[in-house]
Amino acid sequence: ADPIIEDTIITFDRSFSKVQQETLELYLITQNEHLLTSKNKIKIHHLQSQESTGLMCIDFICGAAIQKVTNKSDIYYNAIKDRVKCMKQLY
Repeated sequence: ADPIIEDTIITFDRSFSKVQQETLELYLITQNEHLLTSKNKIKIHHLQSQESTGLMCIDFICGAAIQKVTNKSDIYYNAIKDRVKCMKQLY
């Protein structure tokens, strides 16, 4: 029996402009064509962060990291630091 291949769903915050959304979608699809088969597809959703607990969560994580890296505050990072596997300052 063939393995079940599920579609890949990617969710972005709707704060991107329409042009940014289309550019990002085109990039993702063209850069990942080799991963696609006739049985699966990349589905891209643009939602307000209030509509997705995943987006709210990543907003919090990114905000906590930014606050820590810019030396503004460790309070939010400290709430998640035990779960951080790796953190690298790129610039």
